[in-house]
Amino acid sequence: MARGAPGYNAGMAEKIEVAELPDALASTTSGGGPVIVLPAELASAWRGTQPPKGAKVPKGWSWGKRGGPVCDYDRSCDAGRVAWLDVGGGRGLSLDAELVTTWVPTLDGGVIVRGPGVDGSEPEAVVKRLPKSGWKSLGKLTLKDGRLFMFDSAAAGAKKPDDIAADDGVAIAEPGAGEFEVSWASQKRDDFVRFARVGGAVARKPTAKKAPTGKLPALPWKLRRFPFHELAAKQRERPKAARGLSHGKWREDGTVIGLEKIGPRRWHIVHFTPSGAKTQLTAEPSDYQAPAFASDGRSLLVGTSSGKVLSFELPAKGTKPAAPRELYANDEVVWFVAPVADGRIALTSNGQLHLLAPKGARFERVASAEVLPNDLPMLDVVGGGRFGIVHGGKKNYLYAFIGDTLKRVEEYVQTKRGMQHHNGVSYFYDKDDDQTLEEVLNFDEVYASLTT
Repeated sequence: MARGAPGYNAGMAEKIEVAELPDALASTTSGGGPVIVLPAELASAWRGTQPPKGAKVPKGWSWGKRGGPVCDYDRSCDAGRVAWLDVGGGRGLSLDAELVTTWVPTLDGGVIVRGPGVDGSEPEAVVKRLPKSGWKSLGKLTLKDGRLFMFDSAAAGAKKPDDIAADDGVAIAEPGAGEFEVSWASQKRDDFVRFARVGGAVARKPTAKKAPTGKLPALPWKLRRFPFHELAAKQRERPKAARGLSHGKWREDGTVIGLEKIGPRRWHIVHFTPSGAKTQLTAEPSDYQAPAFASDGRSLLVGTSSGKVLSFELPAKGTKPAAPRELYANDEVVWFVAPVADGRIALTSNGQLHLLAPKGARFERVASAEVLPNDLPMLDVVGGGRFGIVHGGKKNYLYAFIGDTLKRVEEYVQTKRGMQHHNGVSYFYDKDDDQTLEEVLNFDEVYASLTT
């Protein structure tokens, strides 16, 4: 545990009185790294992957390259499971790993609940997870504004949650102003961080909400309604093998790949068969980023922060993993990588989307687009490998992969639009507040209009 490691707090009252629950709890997650929890009055001091103010920055440097300054995101990645970090004259709480992070309001403050099974749970089900004992003190925290902002630590903070370009949004917790005893507990695979008002005084019943994202512009193509709520629940849940992995990916047959953390910025790539058998594909941990299944179904692609794209063969039963094959190398971090149409590969680096085409046994870059400057854009490939959703900031983009070119199809705001797979079809939709119906983009119609 990093600085601020918990010690037992035997004097703290164990009873937790839950406040009136909202219809949906405030929740967020990250794109693979830690979640940062900041008092609202300190949020603008958080720099994410941007260099610290006043730091000497080498020419051409961006996050992920060696020889540059240590960013707030670097500090968070190195901090440990639960740790305090100095921020803007105060401190915030770094929570490691890509886990859904939810706020449960209580009469004296609230509890952060994190775990692989929290996503999509009803508020009452989340409350049932709260432990009755085993709390360890993390010390005290004073809130002036009365709110906590929780978001992906790779994003830069801001005074207003709407101005924080975190891909999964900002979860706003409102325990109220005052001094709080902060404690931590762990139960099975869940982590809990409690904020209890010092003195035991009952605070106003707090509310918790997610930052609004605003109305989206209308799509220029014909849409149809899709009953998202009719998708089987199992299609929206992670397989058990993927829970706890960073950047876990899975196929309909139950095959799972993902990253298993060994240390700061050091990961092993692991593979689970449909029966649950686990294989470690990497001999040594390294700076691997988000893996993806290759189009051949027998291998996976993964980028590294040192600028490489590697291919790993998925081992057959009873065989040992083979050494990876290097497909591409550059001096920029490869953040997300994915196979696209016509045997090509798309990847994101610092603020950029790149398209690679095969050349002999390797790949070369044939097209690039600057999409999110000074950010770490994520990439979801949809529409049969013909389109990519690039997201990671307040403005997000839908791109088409046409031969050796990248064509921007649409720009949209925040993250109210998303993607879902059902019966082999990828749907691009607008999320209604109640998430019962979404507008769905017909990729065949869009692609035909771009190529004819």
